[in-house]
Amino acid sequence: MIDDLEENADSDAKLEDIWNRLKATVGRDIHYLYRQQVQKGKKAAGFVRTEGKLAAFRDLCAKAELAVEKQVQVFCRILQTYEQTYDESDDRPLDIRWSAPDQGRRPWIRTPGGFVAFAGKKDPQLLTALAEAIEDWKPSPSRMISSKIRAAISAEGAYAEELALSDKHVYWQYYDELSKSPRGDAGHSHRKFLLEAHTARHTERLLDVVGGEAIKFGIKLVDCDPGLNDPKVEGFGSHYNIRVNSEGEKLDALYRYNSYISTKPVSGWHLHPGHIIKLEGNYWVCVSPACDLVPNQKGQAGINESIKAKIKPFMAVQLHPRTKKLGREEVNSNTFVFLKGSDGKISAFSVFEGGQNPSPVWRLFNAENFGVFDVDPVAKTAPIKLHYLCGQTGGLSIETRDAVITAQLRYEYALNLIQKLGVEMTRVGLDYLSPS
Repeated sequence: MIDDLEENADSDAKLEDIWNRLKATVGRDIHYLYRQQVQKGKKAAGFVRTEGKLAAFRDLCAKAELAVEKQVQVFCRILQTYEQTYDESDDRPLDIRWSAPDQGRRPWIRTPGGFVAFAGKKDPQLLTALAEAIEDWKPSPSRMISSKIRAAISAEGAYAEELALSDKHVYWQYYDELSKSPRGDAGHSHRKFLLEAHTARHTERLLDVVGGEAIKFGIKLVDCDPGLNDPKVEGFGSHYNIRVNSEGEKLDALYRYNSYISTKPVSGWHLHPGHIIKLEGNYWVCVSPACDLVPNQKGQAGINESIKAKIKPFMAVQLHPRTKKLGREEVNSNTFVFLKGSDGKISAFSVFEGGQNPSPVWRLFNAENFGVFDVDPVAKTAPIKLHYLCGQTGGLSIETRDAVITAQLRYEYALNLIQKLGVEMTRVGLDYLSPS
């Protein structure tokens, strides 16, 4: 569209250098102001139509005979040029929220690094000023509970740690096993496995101690929500700055919630049950037991002498996309997985493809380097190379493909799929005849 604008400028003197003139009407201050409005749930089209500081931009767009939707596209393209100029070390406008002195009860700035409230030199009530600024910010209930957890860890962390480490025999046994691991690759893998398990259990015990305060705080937070007693009053749910009115929006929220409680970003350093693998456009979920997936161990499982080949055999079940709306009974059937795509949308997948007699599609894969991988710290995915058997006319061939671990089921959801596969693998075929 920018090319079309500049092409029209060649034949119309009034539109000379139109692109640079349009950019000049949208300063960096408008860029920050727009980001502030987006965080409050405002759309780009409404901002372009109504923002007073964009009057010069709208006048110039009118001269170029641009419809509103075209104006929005040009405006967003200008903002994109600003964002491309930010260095990686700079604070992104998307991460900053603020209230100017004339916008709310108190001026404040909020970044991922902290919250700053401003008070006058003669204002003695600093805590009151801070409370008013936080009220004006309107943090979501989830953020408030998260802050309470951080505060509880800060206040009671040392006490919780003392309780967690009180049984010295347990931790002596743990460290004794850790220190006696054999040398070499096998011992290194075993130590990493022990440390990973210890970290998870220790973190869980610490949260068990401090989590009670967060639960009490959450109950108080819900009890004082003004929207619970009067539907006409704006409740704390409005602090999320989203609108969930239509059936489609409600379904999207439901899918996002289901994805959040059942999956997590890819973690670990080797294959685990529940890792979601994208292979040639299809999704597979690893369902082998965790003890069979430890690198350099169980070299006879699946493939004889797999350790010599530096591979890790594992079972995986294919996930089939479900495009139709799910009913309540289907969602609770324990056969669906909710995954976030690269476009941010959540889709439902099932281990059953459908039909009258559905059965899971399973396959034996072999991961190179014992299934060890490195997680990309930005994308939160991990590349992995797989080998698997394919049938040919009168024989078999071994195919090698590059795959990507894109997500991970939480352990209890992975165990559920393992159980489903176990039932299918042990089913007995009966000889009943159906009516024709």
